[in-house]
Amino acid sequence: PIKGIKEGNEEEMDDWDGSDSQVSVDPNAGRLKPWFLGTCKYIIFIVTFTFIQIGLRPTADMRQFTSLWDLAVGNSLGSVVFIDNLWTFLNGPVVSLVSSDYFQQIEAYWPGDENAYIYGNRRMGSVRIRQVRVKGAECMPTQTRFIQQDSSLPPICYPQYSLGSDEGLSIVLKNTTFTRSQTATPLRDLPCAEQNCRQTDPVSGNLTDVCCTDLRHFNYIRDKDLNESTVPFLASRYFWGGGYVIDLHNQTQAQRDLHDLRYNQDWIDLKTRAIFVDFSFYNANLDLFVVARLVVELLPSGKCLTFKTFRVIQLNRYSLDTNAGTLLLGCQLVM
Repeated sequence: PIKGIKEGNEEEMDDWDGSDSQVSVDPNAGRLKPWFLGTCKYIIFIVTFTFIQIGLRPTADMRQFTSLWDLAVGNSLGSVVFIDNLWTFLNGPVVSLVSSDYFQQIEAYWPGDENAYIYGNRRMGSVRIRQVRVKGAECMPTQTRFIQQDSSLPPICYPQYSLGSDEGLSIVLKNTTFTRSQTATPLRDLPCAEQNCRQTDPVSGNLTDVCCTDLRHFNYIRDKDLNESTVPFLASRYFWGGGYVIDLHNQTQAQRDLHDLRYNQDWIDLKTRAIFVDFSFYNANLDLFVVARLVVELLPSGKCLTFKTFRVIQLNRYSLDTNAGTLLLGCQLVM
């Protein structure tokens, strides 16, 4: 019996092919289908993404429209290096945005259309100038020693802008108002005669004494009332969305108000840290909007940094009347 068992085992060993089982299993079985589906998904993603990038890239009209505003005001912004250059820029290119152009002078626009145009583009609203200021802080030890020797030196210094040094935050929290750089007393706490504000009468052209606190651009407006938010920018990282605002509507009013701001009201002083100029226009021929923001940051060193952005917007980007527009919208929904 033992011999028979050994002979049987020898026969089984002769038939063994080295596997653990008589049934051989292919390790790659079942992997082809998932690989094929994954490859198809990847190809669809690449094609869809490429089509979206091609469809959403700026058109030639959008590039030319952007170039127009860069030439009109953007290039001039680069010449703003010091505060004197800032006033030249405001009284020049910025005022031109609310001035009559050639087409308006020859009455080429539609009769009865009272909207403001420039180069055939309709201005949407006013041109807004917004100022952001810092509150005073203690000076460095060196300046403190200078003050000990000369009491006429200013005891307050004005630091680099930060959200914590924004004068607007102290105004909101402490319910104060605009404070000039040469005094620590808010305007609201000064008699009207000591606020040193004069305004040009729009009818007679004569200067009259007024209370600064009665003027809108001397009263802080919070970010939520301006529909603004904190703005990242250059050296100071972020600017608070509130500020002191003046709107320009036409050439006569803009020239008069800017003249008063500079010579009769001292609106910009050592506490000013940034000037924002915002405007928007619409071109009916191209169905394009431009939303522009020009920024001048006044550094504590006395130098100015500039920044500009022109966002060209096409609201009817997904035209469902065309196959390309429908396909583009479908691709974005897929993504």
